[in-house]
Amino acid sequence: MLLFCSQSSWLGRRLSNWLPVALAVALVTGVTQDASAQRNKKKSREAQATQEVAPRIVADVAVDPSHPLAPAIKLAEQSHAAIKEVQDYTCVFSKREVLGKKMKSQVMLMKFKQEPFSVYMLYDGQEKGREILFVEGQNENKLLVHESGVAALVGTLSLPLNSPQVTAENKYPVTQIGMLNLVDTILHQWRAEAQFGEVEVKPFPAAKVDNRECEAMVSTHPTPRKDFKFHRTVLYVDKETKFPVRVEQYGFPRQPGEQPTLVEQYTYSQIRINTGLTAADFDARNRSYNFK
Repeated sequence: MLLFCSQSSWLGRRLSNWLPVALAVALVTGVTQDASAQRNKKKSREAQATQEVAPRIVADVAVDPSHPLAPAIKLAEQSHAAIKEVQDYTCVFSKREVLGKKMKSQVMLMKFKQEPFSVYMLYDGQEKGREILFVEGQNENKLLVHESGVAALVGTLSLPLNSPQVTAENKYPVTQIGMLNLVDTILHQWRAEAQFGEVEVKPFPAAKVDNRECEAMVSTHPTPRKDFKFHRTVLYVDKETKFPVRVEQYGFPRQPGEQPTLVEQYTYSQIRINTGLTAADFDARNRSYNFK
């Protein structure tokens, strides 16, 4: 859930100056004014807190079979078992996240390999042409980013996962991306919430994602509590493959009778599994990529 360099945050400041490339390099290397540095430090601390997924600190305790969440957890466990067997895949990854007070939507073509944890993405849409690369244990465990357009003049950036440029567009680090991480996060959340009551669960066996038939489970907490991060959670599982292809998270309504607001949505579509991806697919020297 996850990840990438903020074009709007640093590129906008670059273009507003008559020396755009010089300002971009100064920003990336940390040569900024003291006030800006203090803001970046604050954002970095906030980003680290955001990246912690609260349900993950809860042990996977047994769930009462009579609990309303039991069927939802069972579906998630089946999905977890199915995707755990997949070594690599390519797909279209779409995400929508509320960052600050605005919804940010992005679409990327993705290559993913479980071992070692490797991700390559080519952006479409507003950031069309941007590339990112992350391989666990390589490149100092930093995110490699190559922008498109004028921003490409800067070359390849090597950014810490919690840098302000990255977290400006992403609620979670790249290390939490992928379908296995997606369903694992939901399992931890639901198992933790199953230690409490106050939840309604509804199955939707005729749901669809990208014109594929899915089974969806919807959990809803009527009343805000400190133990419930989200008002409503929806997990979509492909009926044929059992893969977790979409998760939606909604915040609690601010007023009684108000509809909940979507705060997170992550979708995997056009999935092709076990395609034989190799180290070359996650190598910045790959001639098909623009990393330099």
